[in-house]
Amino acid sequence: MLAVGVGLLLAACAPSTITQSGEKVHSLYNIVLIIATVVFVGVEVAIIYNALRYRRHKGDDALPEQTHGNNRIEVVWTLIPSLIVLALFVMSMVVLADVNHQDPNDRLTVRVTGFQWQWKFEYFHDEAAQQPYNVTIEAASQTQPPTLVLPVGERVHFLLESADVNHSFYVPAFLFKRDLIPGLHNSFDMTIEPQFAGHMYHGQCAELCGDYHNQMTFEVQTMTSPQFQTWITNEAKKQASQGGCSPSGTTVKIEAVETIKFDTKCLAAPANTPFTIDFQNQDTTGIPHNVAIYTKDPTQGGTLLGGATGITDTVTAPGSTTYHVNGIKPGVYYFQCDVHTVMNGQFVVK
Repeated sequence: MLAVGVGLLLAACAPSTITQSGEKVHSLYNIVLIIATVVFVGVEVAIIYNALRYRRHKGDDALPEQTHGNNRIEVVWTLIPSLIVLALFVMSMVVLADVNHQDPNDRLTVRVTGFQWQWKFEYFHDEAAQQPYNVTIEAASQTQPPTLVLPVGERVHFLLESADVNHSFYVPAFLFKRDLIPGLHNSFDMTIEPQFAGHMYHGQCAELCGDYHNQMTFEVQTMTSPQFQTWITNEAKKQASQGGCSPSGTTVKIEAVETIKFDTKCLAAPANTPFTIDFQNQDTTGIPHNVAIYTKDPTQGGTLLGGATGITDTVTAPGSTTYHVNGIKPGVYYFQCDVHTVMNGQFVVK
């Protein structure tokens, strides 16, 4: 019984972590576990002792003398739990303050967008997300999750957004999770300890968000700061070389495919000429999408140029529609699905 008890106790210890704030959560969790174990053992011993010491013996025909009230004992059993709760409250607030602390200085920022049922990671130079690295990491498919690349020993700021329903950003190795709620921008800071460079860790959505919630996963790859700078520079060049497209006529074709994605990140149309957008929604049955062209990202003040008239103007899968767009002057614009804004790309007019 002792061996089983020790095994259960050790199994309840907090797992190891790779972040600075996670170490403090780890320590607090184990302190709570130890205190809870001591209280549990003490209560159980008292119950067993009293059950044996004051049990009825053969020949006992009358109740033993009853004691009604003991001020000293009542003070003790009120004071001890009060002190325990107060100590846990103070320790918890200290750890909570550390976990929620955010450095106002400029640092690497990752904007995390969760949507049914995958993730998108965008990298920026600063917290205001005004200086992009022009690096965006997305899933190749529902069964090929994206990889979030992070430097060790460097404070990273995360901006969390949901494109549809409630999600939760959870990396077990961080000992931390935070929700993504539509219309609410959550954030947190995190620093991975230097000794954990060169490893892969699992991440997932921890909020039941629909049919494919179990497939809403991602990987975290850690690197040293020099390795990270090399990676993000090369990735920016690679993604830039893949961008851009040219018009091939007055009919633009685009398709929504499974796992909340368009089949292209770039569309093009001739300048100053009316054109049509042939949109096919071939996503999972019942999921609505549309296509709308903006001067730039609407969250940054972009205005509608054509396509769908708003978030209620959608096509439910499987289905199709044709948008008629008046001529647009030359330039590089932006298109998106208004329902799932993570579905977006570049619209070239020339």
